[in-house]
Amino acid sequence: MIWHPSAGLRLRFVISFPAIERDFVTTPGARRYERPGTRAAPHPGYTVREAVERFPEGLAYFNAGEMGLLNFPLFLDGQLVTKPQPARSLRQRRWAPLNDDYSFFIQHNDGRVEIRDLAIRANELVQPLSQGANAFSAPYIVRDSQHVPLVNPPSGQPPNARQVLFPGGQTRAPISALGLALGGDVVRVSLIGDLERPDAIDRLPTEHDLVDILTSLNVTDALYTGASGDVQYYDRPTGTLGIGRERAKSPDAQWLLRDGQTERGLTVIAVLVAQGGRSRDA
Repeated sequence: MIWHPSAGLRLRFVISFPAIERDFVTTPGARRYERPGTRAAPHPGYTVREAVERFPEGLAYFNAGEMGLLNFPLFLDGQLVTKPQPARSLRQRRWAPLNDDYSFFIQHNDGRVEIRDLAIRANELVQPLSQGANAFSAPYIVRDSQHVPLVNPPSGQPPNARQVLFPGGQTRAPISALGLALGGDVVRVSLIGDLERPDAIDRLPTEHDLVDILTSLNVTDALYTGASGDVQYYDRPTGTLGIGRERAKSPDAQWLLRDGQTERGLTVIAVLVAQGGRSRDA
């Protein structure tokens, strides 16, 4: 997907607040994250198909960062949205306020878009955004036209703007990014492999494939917005639906939102709407 901010498209969010309120450790969406004394539970998010059905006014829908349970910060109409105490994010041993610098894709109320770092201290933005700004955080994968490799965070630490749970390099999985190109175009790339043969691992892309495509489109800065079952999008003008299904490692390692469904529920889905239009949050 490629669009220009001057076209009048506005970034909105479809948010599952029940998902934000979940503790990632005690109510994960996949049984492989079960720990003694915990019980796996379905993720209360939406797939892109469900978001389109529930909120039909959008022109395009795509995953805003990783599914997680709000692993990264979010700004809705200029206000910071975080996980409530005592809910923990991925890799957190206990709830903790945000204290770091995070990279954000931001659309301001006047339509301007940018990717830049914002400092958050004790769950407060150091330099507030204007009212009406929508933004979501994700790690860089391209910065100043250079590849920023994805790495794993140290054990027991939450991911931040420099760390993410994706084994980079040659690991094969559906993978996605959102970036800015020379000239101001916004570029969304989702590589989902062979939908007819989802188990054909050799036909899935790598992190380097994603970077090659971004740079070929003259993208100078881009944020990594998730892999595997996170990669979902719908383009209404062309009717294109892309689903990066979770490739199950074993029957008990599938992400289940409904019986028989292996698309992940997403906590936050980005929606592009015509200027003046609004998506609803749930």
